[in-house]
Amino acid sequence: MPMKTKHVILLFAFALCCNIIFAGQKAVESFNTVCSNVTDVLYTITVLSADDTRGAATGSGQFAQGTNCTITAVAYYGYKFKRWNDGDTSSSRTVTVTGNATYVAEFEARKFYLNVMTGNYLQGSVAGNGYYDYRTSVVVSATPRQGFVFSHWSDGNRSNPRRMLMTKDTALIAYFMPIANRHHLMVTSNDSEKGSARGTGYYYDSTLVLLSATAFEGNRFVAWGDGETANPRTIMITKDTLFMAIFESYQSLMEYTVNVSSNDEQMGTVSGGGRFTEGDTVIVVAYPKAHCHIMRWSDGNCDNPRTIVVAGNMNITALFASDSVTINVVSIDESMGFVSGGGTYPIGTELTISATPRDGYRFSHWNTIVATNPLTVTALYDRTYIAIFESLDGIDNAESNKISIWGSGKTIHVTGCEGKAVCIYDVAGHLVLYDGSGTAMRDFTMQNGGVYTVVVNDKAPFHRPSTIDATVCTSPSHMLVKSVKKVVLFNN
Repeated sequence: MPMKTKHVILLFAFALCCNIIFAGQKAVESFNTVCSNVTDVLYTITVLSADDTRGAATGSGQFAQGTNCTITAVAYYGYKFKRWNDGDTSSSRTVTVTGNATYVAEFEARKFYLNVMTGNYLQGSVAGNGYYDYRTSVVVSATPRQGFVFSHWSDGNRSNPRRMLMTKDTALIAYFMPIANRHHLMVTSNDSEKGSARGTGYYYDSTLVLLSATAFEGNRFVAWGDGETANPRTIMITKDTLFMAIFESYQSLMEYTVNVSSNDEQMGTVSGGGRFTEGDTVIVVAYPKAHCHIMRWSDGNCDNPRTIVVAGNMNITALFASDSVTINVVSIDESMGFVSGGGTYPIGTELTISATPRDGYRFSHWNTIVATNPLTVTALYDRTYIAIFESLDGIDNAESNKISIWGSGKTIHVTGCEGKAVCIYDVAGHLVLYDGSGTAMRDFTMQNGGVYTVVVNDKAPFHRPSTIDATVCTSPSHMLVKSVKKVVLFNN
């Protein structure tokens, strides 16, 4: 074989060996990687409380094999951690993960001390001392010695024996007192399944004691044995006394209907009706509308709102009425004319008033400056209408046909009185103003409204004449009248 061929064969063999070695190394590396992945498998650690009302446990999760995790147990008030389900007693601990595992925290009640003492061992003894689990119900009692009675516990409670729920360390003292000059108060229930009553005990003479009654679900307190319904109530102790709280179940009570209605819903509405249990207290109300009022209820009661104690079926009606106003219609002088139409009317009523003159007179106008007769008015508020009449018989003397007298507001106007004296008298006949200036036109402003007699004369003031000849009111229009005239003035 030629030398060159040998060299080629040797080189090929060497290369083949190198490839085999390289492939082997890769296989080893791949194997190591797989093995490494196997070590990263996750496991579940579950942490629980044996009783969620006593405490909580934390630390649950997923962890890699060989790692450490912390689990913790926390007790609630009144309890303490006891142990884990694997026997470990550390409330917080570290565990190494080797696989799926469950850890359960167990808790137990704490013990509290009840220290029951006597206020005076010569007067009585007590029972109930000791350590008790949290929320244990314990009966304590006080036993008086001869000549003494139990009075009360240091927390004010007077029950003996009594139950106590242990939630903390507690100290309780029983007090006793001599029987002499003490009164025994017994407070009971007529049915212990329907309610309870408090206040029992021994008390000094004239002591004020608070009694109370508590109804159980489905029942109600009715009254005390003496008929009193106040609850709670205070009594004064003057002798040995028994009080009984009377209860009854709702099932034994009758149901009744209270119907409340309005006689006219345009005038007012009501509320408070419905279905009620015997003995219930109901408030009914009447609501009058504008310009209306409630007169009374159909049963005669006038209260609004009113309170009803249900004792049976009941029908009551609110009696409403419109508010009323008074319309007064009067004549300025009954000898001149008379009027009609006045009276009391519901608000908003339209009515007609009229003025009728007597012989020798005529209707002039109303005090509202309106001359319509008859006149239709609307009753909205109390009001007075005055009918003004005037004479028809003309002038008495030559001088009078030049003179005009009238009133407006609180002012009296006189014209055509040149060279004359003007005298003004009040309704009682007293002279209140004299003017002798003699000017032809004069205005006199009076301090107050009212009825005045105006006299125009050549002479000095004279006494009021016995007969008034004519009347005029607050009209701005001039009226030819006699020289003696009655004038009505108004304040507004």
